[in-house]
Amino acid sequence: RKHRCRISRRFVCDECSSQRILGGGEEHRVSDGQFLLSKYEANKKMDTAANPQKRLDQQQHQEQQHYSKAAARLDRLEAEENSNRDSLFGGIVESVTSALGGAEGDNDLSQADTISGLSSQLNQTRDALNQRGDKLSSLADKSDKLVSASQDFAAMAKELNRKSNQGFFSW
Repeated sequence: RKHRCRISRRFVCDECSSQRILGGGEEHRVSDGQFLLSKYEANKKMDTAANPQKRLDQQQHQEQQHYSKAAARLDRLEAEENSNRDSLFGGIVESVTSALGGAEGDNDLSQADTISGLSSQLNQTRDALNQRGDKLSSLADKSDKLVSASQDFAAMAKELNRKSNQGFFSW
């Protein structure tokens, strides 16, 4: 006979629900897994209640780990952002400032050469942005196909499960 676990509300057999708990003066059947989990949590509560300084130290240690991980991730993202910006825009900023009067004594390049250099860099940047846009759209198409395939797979699995539950001779 199947029984219902009082904690998880699942049906469990007699072998899987050999443990009992007391609640409100009554004995209730619970699954073995839920019993072990509740016993672990009770022991954990007793340990933290017995030693509040240890609990405080653990919380501070967890917070420090969280903040250090967040700071490392933020530094990594910032470095990645800067490298992406530099690779995308190259030396356009420096070229613009030099063309607009940053280096007045520079006679090696004429103003027309500087402008044509800026134009070519802007064209390269535009091409790079277009390539990234194409890659993003192809990734979006691929992810849509994956979603569709996973939905088809889930429907097929449900159908197979339904057929297998009907039995061998009930087709």
